[in-house]
Amino acid sequence: MNLNNDNRHERLINGSDLSLRMNGAETPPPAAHGMTPSPAAAPGMVTPKRNLFWTAFADDLRQRLPVLLGLFICCVASYYLASRYMVCTVVIRGRSMTPTLRDGDQYLLNRIAYLFREPNRGELVVIRDPGHTDMAIKRIIGLPGDRIELRNGTLFVNEWPLSEPYLAPNTHTMPGHTLSHAVILGEKEYFVMGDNRSESEDSRFYGPIHRENLVGVVSL
Repeated sequence: MNLNNDNRHERLINGSDLSLRMNGAETPPPAAHGMTPSPAAAPGMVTPKRNLFWTAFADDLRQRLPVLLGLFICCVASYYLASRYMVCTVVIRGRSMTPTLRDGDQYLLNRIAYLFREPNRGELVVIRDPGHTDMAIKRIIGLPGDRIELRNGTLFVNEWPLSEPYLAPNTHTMPGHTLSHAVILGEKEYFVMGDNRSESEDSRFYGPIHRENLVGVVSL
């Protein structure tokens, strides 16, 4: 009898305990001696660790900014110097160099090649056009000291006929104003002509080109 009462009492206690836990009214365990529970973080608060990355990034950027700015200035200056004084792209306009070069073609102009060597016969060069205020592409025909002469539509250099495989078949070279007689080139003078002899304004009309008016050599 007493045993049954004790079992019933135990069941009541267990049932009451379960009910309390289900309802969330269970009493929290007491804190350890000398310790206080830490308060919960308030909603919306940002812990200092989240700002640590951006703070370090900003500090690093401030330290590197002068170096980055210097590199940018060097890149811009290098591009300007290279394109203006070393190598640049030229676009063909007109038909004075056909069939070798055609209207709209693009080529590289080496502006420093003649700082290290002398121009060669047959090279394509960009010149400061004496007949206009712009620049033009021509071919070097005569070098300093050469004797240039035209005989029956054929060029002779130093009494030898000049081989010109770059010309269109049956090309007949007209004398212009200059080649009505033999021309002897002086020091640093060059005789230039276009490959399309019938549509080229060149040294036959404005005479030899001085060395300082050779801008550079065209790379095909």
